[in-house]
Amino acid sequence: LGFYPSFNANEFAKPISQKRYDALNSDENGAPLFNRAIAATYPTGSTFKPITAMAAMEEGVISPTTTLIDNGEFKLGDQVRKNAKDASYGALQLPRALTVSSDVFFYQLGEALNGKGPVLQEWAHRLGLGRKTGIDIPGEFPGLIPDRAWRDKGYDEYLKCTKKAHVTPGTTQALYASG
Repeated sequence: LGFYPSFNANEFAKPISQKRYDALNSDENGAPLFNRAIAATYPTGSTFKPITAMAAMEEGVISPTTTLIDNGEFKLGDQVRKNAKDASYGALQLPRALTVSSDVFFYQLGEALNGKGPVLQEWAHRLGLGRKTGIDIPGEFPGLIPDRAWRDKGYDEYLKCTKKAHVTPGTTQALYASG
């Protein structure tokens, strides 16, 4: 995604018609005036890895020299997660895991942190995620740090929806009826 304007900013150097202004705000045109950098909600992706690393070190889960094995996939229950492009990095310590951006290494850290309670979410909050930056730009969205309460609330809403739609939770019908 590019965050450069998809319109000519010089249009605002002189009066602009309401019709043109509405077109620049229209979802049909991709809402070019919508400031995606501060108001859109995107997953943090790999930018969250240093936060996970810091939390794991501060909580005593690892040190910079702890070695974890990245065999290319991480299994949790019936879910399997892999590195980008199915990469496998073998034995890794934190500096190298950050360098190669090993998803599997950080899934392992996340799993270890999860055993200590919501410490990863707490560290994310401490570092400013989940709240506005305070910069003077209107429309900033604070973001979200998913936690158990957020997940449980969403699941309760899903169950209510499936009940109202008279479908069985976990089925394809429920997916279409309740998302």
